[in-house]
Amino acid sequence: MSALVAAPRPDLVIVSTLSDAVAVRLLLRTGVAVARFAAFDSFAEVIANIETLGAILGTEPRAAALVADLRRRLADVARQVAGRPAPRVLFYSRSGSTGGPGSLTDEMIALAGGYNVIRDTGITGHRRVTPELAIALQPEVIIVSDWSGSGAGEVDWLRDAPAWRQVPAVRDGRLHALRGAWVTSGSQFRVAGVEALARLLHPEVFADAAR
Repeated sequence: MSALVAAPRPDLVIVSTLSDAVAVRLLLRTGVAVARFAAFDSFAEVIANIETLGAILGTEPRAAALVADLRRRLADVARQVAGRPAPRVLFYSRSGSTGGPGSLTDEMIALAGGYNVIRDTGITGHRRVTPELAIALQPEVIIVSDWSGSGAGEVDWLRDAPAWRQVPAVRDGRLHALRGAWVTSGSQFRVAGVEALARLLHPEVFADAAR
């Protein structure tokens, strides 16, 4: 953080509720303009943040165009998966982190045409769950995040674990690593995550659309 404060003065610094409080106070003391975004647990909140940032930067038309494109893409996915059976999906990280109702993860799974198995637990928001609970939920599809960009080895830790072998997703080879920004960020990139997840959950629909 000290390096940032000592760097050439930025015009604007964007922080969130996850940003270190001490670092934010240091920034404010320098007189740098700081924009704090507190909500990104739904696509409505992500869109509102884009619109707010567009207003701050004086780029409202660009923000409006981006928002229109995001809404169109989400509507396209919803149309294609409508009426399809919803596979049981679990987003799960090495630390056990997942998302229940009230999280962008839950909304993303629903929009892609899946059923978030965390809904069976009563857990809301972003939480950590034990491997025992995750296994007991018997997901048919498991999604993990891949920040390396390669996908190599990202699902091996689950595939190779004896306790997980009879979980439907592992047994049937439906373990998938998606780009980290697509499944863990609070940004417009989550729409690409919805599109990618929908193709994984309903390959027959998108194979037909590609013909």
